[in-house]
Amino acid sequence: MKKLLFILLLILPTQSFANEKNWNLLKEGGRIVLIRHSLADQFPDGTPIGGGDGSGFTLDSCEKQRVLGKEGIEQSIRMGQEFRKRKIPVAEVLSSIWCRCQETAGYAFGQYKVASFLNSTFQSAYYKNQPKQLKALREYVSNFNDKKRNLVLTTHYSIITAITDAYPGQGTLVITDKKFNVLGTINID
Repeated sequence: MKKLLFILLLILPTQSFANEKNWNLLKEGGRIVLIRHSLADQFPDGTPIGGGDGSGFTLDSCEKQRVLGKEGIEQSIRMGQEFRKRKIPVAEVLSSIWCRCQETAGYAFGQYKVASFLNSTFQSAYYKNQPKQLKALREYVSNFNDKKRNLVLTTHYSIITAITDAYPGQGTLVITDKKFNVLGTINID
């Protein structure tokens, strides 16, 4: 038990230092922030769900989509609070059309725009869109030339892993340059 406690004490300060280093990257501006949506673990009626979306899923209604529960909402709010507290400059916030991404962007940042190139390609019906979406994402980011503020993109695991070498959990920020080289990650617990 003492060994476990000692290991935890060694790991925790390192994670805190890494997070500070990564927040400082964002203070500099000119970064791309890929956010995997916050914890989405239920349907709108409160029914728990482990992953994926419900049967009858459609993009035009949140009723059959996985959405943020209380913990996911709080996680999104904390995310926004950290950006404001640290005075992280944001040029623009874009979101996938999926409800869980729009909720994350809304609770964290308030204002956002929907961008279809951030949509999930996980489900077989959408996987065929991935090459076109990634091309559009790369084009959009290549035209982002604000060196003082950051571009925030709220999206899905399938997009982040396709464009970077990161494997983020829900509510994780992946910080990259314009070529999608990963510079760091921040987990919002």
